[in-house]
Amino acid sequence: MRLIHGQYEPSKHKKVTEQDMTRSIVASVIGIVVCLICLIGTTWAWYTDTVTSQVITIQAANYDVDVEVKDGDTTVSSSNGTYTLDPSKTYTVTLKAKGTGKTGFCKVTVDGTEKHTAPIAKNGTLSFTVKNCDSISFQAIWGTYSGTGEIGSNNATVNGNHTPTQSAPMQSALPPKVSAPNPVQSPSPEIKESEQPTQIEETETPENSENPTDTSAE
Repeated sequence: MRLIHGQYEPSKHKKVTEQDMTRSIVASVIGIVVCLICLIGTTWAWYTDTVTSQVITIQAANYDVDVEVKDGDTTVSSSNGTYTLDPSKTYTVTLKAKGTGKTGFCKVTVDGTEKHTAPIAKNGTLSFTVKNCDSISFQAIWGTYSGTGEIGSNNATVNGNHTPTQSAPMQSALPPKVSAPNPVQSPSPEIKESEQPTQIEETETPENSENPTDTSAE
């Protein structure tokens, strides 16, 4: 700007030449190319970036029991988890908890009836006796039973549902019943007419008849 007569006079616009236009276009193109390169590089980094993290294994608690059923000093073996017992004997059952669970209980099925034990802590034991029972099985469950355990303490007694069968009384053998023979009726002999006894006709003597001897005497 220049000062004319004490006032500012705006300078006239410079005429845009072809060289100036070329410079502007080149600068714009370079800017667009740089933006595209930055965008492509960012996208490439987004899809190719990998993050390595430590694998964390989550393991749930487990709970189980070791079962020991004894008849005195004899250990009873199971068949598919079921112990077949003699109802006339008394057995001792010992449950020992194992696993990572802190506490749990055991469901005991006695002759088809379900019973539950008191809580058995980790590595804890529970013993009880069983009698009058045909079969028994066990299932360990992690957690706490919502009700009251029927087998609540050591040395408890569990009765089964065995019903002794009563044998029918022996009936004394009765002597075979001898029937009297029917009398044989012999046919009555036929009486012939000739053999029938003849009836003797009695002749009546007239009362007024006179003795002939008396008549001659007169």
